[in-house]
Amino acid sequence: MKITRVMICLVMFMLILSTPLKGENGALKKNPDFTAQNIDAAEVRRMIKEMGARKTIDKLYDDEAIWIRIKEEIATGKKEWVEVATLLYPGSDAGSAEMIDIALGEALKNAPELVLGIIGDPDRLEVVCKSINVDEQKFSSLRKSIDEVEERIRVLSRVKDPKLEVSAKRCIAHLEQLIQSLHKYFVVP
Repeated sequence: MKITRVMICLVMFMLILSTPLKGENGALKKNPDFTAQNIDAAEVRRMIKEMGARKTIDKLYDDEAIWIRIKEEIATGKKEWVEVATLLYPGSDAGSAEMIDIALGEALKNAPELVLGIIGDPDRLEVVCKSINVDEQKFSSLRKSIDEVEERIRVLSRVKDPKLEVSAKRCIAHLEQLIQSLHKYFVVP
């Protein structure tokens, strides 16, 4: 059998395709299969385990669509994504920490017990409870923002777990303060 250039190129092409797109410590490189549409909590947990929270945040933050998707998933209050938020947080800087807190604040509507249960620090509780991104279209007006905050208050007022009641009441107090702040923020001079 005679080996031709075409055959050599074909073999090389197949070798390239079969090589994993992994970098140092198994971190994903620009993997076309790793997108905002298919990212999952297990993959993010794997990245944190292999690279640490800080490097994972840097990697995820580099792709705006992926970072937005992660924030949206955390905001759903699904357990696996709230856990991802707690794993990412220690590696966060001011900007990414704020975004994680905003997402956890939104998650209060869907999983108040879960969110309250993971936040032990009273100062962090205040930040998460008061976090709302008025730059997002869904909170871009006083009415939209207050509707969101009032919904969080309604959900938190139904928390009956004795271990979480104090945190829920504190969070409600922070949210009531937030309503006052929103009135000041949206006042047109």
